[in-house]
Order: sequence, then structure tokens, then C-alpha cells
Amino acid sequence: MSKVKAIKKGQEIEGIVKSIQPFGAFVEIAGGVEGLVHVSEMSEDYNIKIEDFCTVGATVKVRALPSVLTPLYLKWTPLTCKSLHPHPNL
Repeated sequence: MSKVKAIKKGQEIEGIVKSIQPFGAFVEIAGGVEGLVHVSEMSEDYNIKIEDFCTVGATVKVRALPSVLTPLYLKWTPLTCKSLHPHPNL
């Protein structure tokens, strides 16, 4: 079974922030498997700076989202951190 298929929808996972982009943060969640926490999945407030939520190299807690809308050619898993962090810092 591939590492991506082993990640179940709703599963809470700790990962390491590998890069920050204007649209979100890429998080390594399982031995080379990266997921994307889109900016809209970081906070209920859409007017945020990603750097206020995480930094490269930081360990963060995320939850796997369903990947139904993720095109097959993309090699990352959609993630969220909403409801996992009550304050602005991951």
C-alpha cells in the first residue's frame, strides 16, 4: 500500500513545514509524503499572513482532508489545521 493511500481522511498527523508559498504551506507528513495546508485551511479569517501561523522547519499538527478534488498528477495530500489550533500559532 502506498504511503499516500495509508493516510485516511480525518486522520490527525504531525508533520514538518518544508516550504511556505503565498497560497499555503507544504508539510511533510510521512516519510517523503507532502501535504498542502491551503491558506483557507489555516484560519476562519482569510486576511492572514501564512508566516503568522507557521515557519519552515516547525512541527505542526494537521488533519487529512478528502482528496477527491485533488488532480491525480499532484503528489500532495490536502490538509487542514482549522479546529486543531485555538490560537493563531500552529
